[in-house]
Amino acid sequence: MNVRFREIVPVASAVVVAAYGAHLILIGQLLTMVSPDGQPALSVQAPNMAGLIPLAAGLLVVVGIARRRQRLAWIGALAALAFSILFLFGVGGILIPIAGLLVLSLALIRRSAVGRPADR
Repeated sequence: MNVRFREIVPVASAVVVAAYGAHLILIGQLLTMVSPDGQPALSVQAPNMAGLIPLAAGLLVVVGIARRRQRLAWIGALAALAFSILFLFGVGGILIPIAGLLVLSLALIRRSAVGRPADR
């Protein structure tokens, strides 16, 4: 994979998003059940299939950048941002800074490419 220097931040962010998705699928998030008197009763760590969305989004960004397909990278970045906003108070809240960095870094790549031949 031939990645230019300006693409390091979005690729690293996409790898973190995909790794978080894989973590949700394979290991899951720690869930704590509380008894009626307010004491923690049970803690369970169960896999969550919602991790397929960030896993696919991260892979879309990496493939889009590697193949110089900006549209594919943008679809993945916006999917990661939408996931983090829709699942804000659940499994997606942790991804908001990473997804925001991903979208911002793609926008900066797009801006620095002005005047060069357009990517498809």
